[in-house]
Amino acid sequence: MGILPIGLKAKGANLFGILMMAIALWCLGTGGQMISRTEATSLVWITIQMLGVVLVPPLWFLFTMVFSGRDKRIYWWTYVLLFANSVVVMGFLLVPTW
Repeated sequence: MGILPIGLKAKGANLFGILMMAIALWCLGTGGQMISRTEATSLVWITIQMLGVVLVPPLWFLFTMVFSGRDKRIYWWTYVLLFANSVVVMGFLLVPTW
């Protein structure tokens, strides 16, 4: 479902497709976590789940800005600030615990 809107000429279609893929990743990680039997497998699924979780809010904000026509106010540093939290959280998740 998330691949279908990518490439359409509708306003915000590309961001909507990427947003849907992030939500699908979130759901896939949640489902995998529920059926995992060991703690190690569960941690792998939690990492996959969190990748989707941290990407949804900035993608959702960008989609709404583009869809509503306010994308002229989005500069390169806006993307950096929006995705900085996602990068930091994923960095903490990928660092092995002691």
